[in-house]
Amino acid sequence: MGTCYTASRLSSGNKLFPPSITVEAGGLTVKFPGLFSGQEKFVPFADISSISYDSPIVGFTKLHLNIRGAVTTVEGFYKADCKAILQAWKNR
Repeated sequence: MGTCYTASRLSSGNKLFPPSITVEAGGLTVKFPGLFSGQEKFVPFADISSISYDSPIVGFTKLHLNIRGAVTTVEGFYKADCKAILQAWKNR
């Protein structure tokens, strides 16, 4: 089992069901929970071409995952969590 990072409930759009990212040995599991239907997707490290994040002075960070040319944005993480996810991808 890997390390799980969950977005803050205080960030916009994440009040009831905050997204989470779990760093595992072979990749990342990205989970977007929902009331009736949620999405969970395992992404191997080899399919991720880049990871970046936007960190405002005040507020929560947006994490951008470039997965085979399609950018997935996950909002509401702390900057330290984004740095840890980025470092795990670099150390693969």
